[in-house]
Amino acid sequence: MPDLFHGLEAGERGGRIAALAALIEAARRSASPEVRVSSALRVAQGRVLYHQVGCIACHPAFDPAAVALGSSAANGWHGEEAAPAVIEGVWPAVDLGWVGDAWTEQGLAAFLEQPERLRADSRMPSLGLTADEARAIAAYLLRQTRHVEGTRGKPPAPQAAGLIAAGRRWFAGMNCAACHPGLVEGTNVPAPEPARPLPALHPGSATGCLAENPPPGRPAYALSARQRRALVLALESMAPNAGPPTPAEALHRWLATFNCFACHVRGERGGPWPAQAGFFRSRSAGDLGDEGRFPPRLDQAGAKLRPEWLARVLQERLRPRPYLAIRMPVWSAERAAQLTSVFGEVDRNGAEASEAPMTGLDPATGARLLGPEGCGCVTCHRLDGRPGWTLSAMDLAWTTRRLEWSWFRRYLEDPSALRPGTRMPSFWPGGRAALADVLGGDARAQISAVWRYLETRPDPDPD
Repeated sequence: MPDLFHGLEAGERGGRIAALAALIEAARRSASPEVRVSSALRVAQGRVLYHQVGCIACHPAFDPAAVALGSSAANGWHGEEAAPAVIEGVWPAVDLGWVGDAWTEQGLAAFLEQPERLRADSRMPSLGLTADEARAIAAYLLRQTRHVEGTRGKPPAPQAAGLIAAGRRWFAGMNCAACHPGLVEGTNVPAPEPARPLPALHPGSATGCLAENPPPGRPAYALSARQRRALVLALESMAPNAGPPTPAEALHRWLATFNCFACHVRGERGGPWPAQAGFFRSRSAGDLGDEGRFPPRLDQAGAKLRPEWLARVLQERLRPRPYLAIRMPVWSAERAAQLTSVFGEVDRNGAEASEAPMTGLDPATGARLLGPEGCGCVTCHRLDGRPGWTLSAMDLAWTTRRLEWSWFRRYLEDPSALRPGTRMPSFWPGGRAALADVLGGDARAQISAVWRYLETRPDPDPD
């Protein structure tokens, strides 16, 4: 939020602020009155949820992990410092110290439950919270500012009419509706002026909002020198002669813009900060290691995941890894389509996409290979909702819906090459079968048989 009143005399500044405040207050009085009296239990529930489901990926942690989430033994946690490589591309934590002044509990809960309804263009994602979960997190964040919203629902005082009219004029004249289009619905505020295209801006102008000291009438964003320089470079890259970004650059921008790097690693970038690592917990009673705590790496995600699956994961509240306490955000269909497309452009290979498993194989052979007489995959993996014998890693019934065949084959041949640090062993190292008595020891045929069997499995319960 910029300072739109800098450079004004104190009296004029105060008058404009009072007029705009009167306009906004008049608009919100139509809402029903609210009394915020949250129980200690709700606040305690919100404390756990805030530190567990993913809020701390972008926002500060208010308590140590051991305090907020309990003992490590009960949560499958194995050390504060055990984290993926944390390199560049992760935002600093976005401060929340102001929320108590800006939000009511009811309003904040509604925003947390469905951020896109209030801010369609916001980078704040939905974490698939239920209404009760959202209310609990709101209560926790507002725990020190509980009060009664006593003025809501009452008509404005007659003497406020002049201020409201002035506020309407300033709201229009300062183009506030460009960022707050639905803030004062019903107050006859003119439509906002359209913004100039970014490539048409002059980032080096001494009279623009990127100037060290913007002139009166221009928004002042209190930017640091580094932030101004970063914005100038970004705008220069958008100049007409700069050319469009490459698919790889577009993908990096997408992942950085929406802070995917806060949880995911791709190449040399991303992953939780070491101080955050302790908040990434496993819901599994078994020891799945870091794979049971941290979201998966995104290396070659476009070659690994089927496009339709990636789109579903981004848009739906699927939980193919139910052992992860942190939740995958839910994005709009438009953003999901953008990311799915750019992942495919960067990672997919035409030759790999044309590869297919062998045909004419009996699915029963694949079932044997997964079982105790074969490779024993069901020892660690769930299958059709049934937990593994010792662990409960991802349900194998998701496999053919999630993965591309070529990635699946290469992964079974050399798991650690595609997922560094995985505990998954290889039963077909270097393309050689460990079980010589099945399908003549033909590794490709055996892996194809496993795939054909998994194709027959129904959708498992995602959670």
